[in-house]
Amino acid sequence: MCATRADKSRLPAAVSQMALLQRRSRPPSNAHLSRAARFTGASTTVRAIAFTAATLVALAVTAAARDVSAETTQERSEARRLGGEALDLFRAGDYAAALVKFETADALVPAPTLKLHAARCLDKLGRMSAAAAQYRSAIAVELKPWAPKVHVAARDAAVSELAKVLDLMPTLAVSVTGAEASRVTVTLQGAPLASATLGEAQRLDPGSYTLVATSGTLSARQDVELARADRRSVVLALVDSVKPRLDDGPSVLAMVGFGALGVGAAGLVVGGVAGGIVVSDEARLALLCPDRRCFPKDHADAASFERTRMASSIGFFAGGALGAGGAVLLILDALGTLDTPGESSDPAANADASARVMPFIAPAGVGITGWF
Repeated sequence: MCATRADKSRLPAAVSQMALLQRRSRPPSNAHLSRAARFTGASTTVRAIAFTAATLVALAVTAAARDVSAETTQERSEARRLGGEALDLFRAGDYAAALVKFETADALVPAPTLKLHAARCLDKLGRMSAAAAQYRSAIAVELKPWAPKVHVAARDAAVSELAKVLDLMPTLAVSVTGAEASRVTVTLQGAPLASATLGEAQRLDPGSYTLVATSGTLSARQDVELARADRRSVVLALVDSVKPRLDDGPSVLAMVGFGALGVGAAGLVVGGVAGGIVVSDEARLALLCPDRRCFPKDHADAASFERTRMASSIGFFAGGALGAGGAVLLILDALGTLDTPGESSDPAANADASARVMPFIAPAGVGITGWF
């Protein structure tokens, strides 16, 4: 049977398809198998390494989490123990010891409840400024939505108690006179106060305070006692600290006056004793020396009588003069009408060394002399 022309044209295409089918059905060669095996082995090794690394990381994270969990549990247990002991001390009135335990517990496990109780301890101890700061710390604690109700209640209580503490804190307003405020240095317990705050009320803890103001030679000092809810205003009047004051001790004038009084009193005593002897001897000499004429044997008694009479007169005169002069000096010192050299209350007088006012005492009397 002879093939037609169309059949002859389809023959090459059929031969090509049969050759392709034979190649696909042929088993793989050894080279192909070797490359596939190598690829499969490498993938398995990579997967094994990755699995091992992941396992090690998981074990490390688990161990760390276990350690953190154990540490947190231990700290919480210690904080609860300290908090319980602190509450017992607080109820017993030992606020200082309770404060230490509350603060230690709060350092381990910060909580608004511990801060609240610490603030209450500070308030009981009179440290109201520190109590206000601790209340603010309790209020500032950021609570999660799932926070315990006791923590929420503690923060709410801190808000109301802070307002009460601020209302009860004593205030002190300080002002000065005698100099410009900008030129005055004012200290409170040794700490300087800003001149801008002078005249403004400042919150302080209850207690004793010392205020000191200075400006050049001017100064003032005042002690203040503050109690809860006190509202105090203090005016510091600056005076010249160089000018001597009566409470600085006796002045030279006073010492001279007291000395004159003492010597005058001694003179009066001497005059009185001598006067008594004169009175006694005068009657006896009147018998021995009629008409003031004595026999030679009585001349010694007469001379002794005259000396005693002279001593009595001098004692009375000098004692009276010195006593009167001392009294005058003391009166002048008390009135402050005299200034000794270098101690004048007037700066111009101190600068002029030629101006002098001095008291004097003499047998003939006392007086005041001066150079101008």
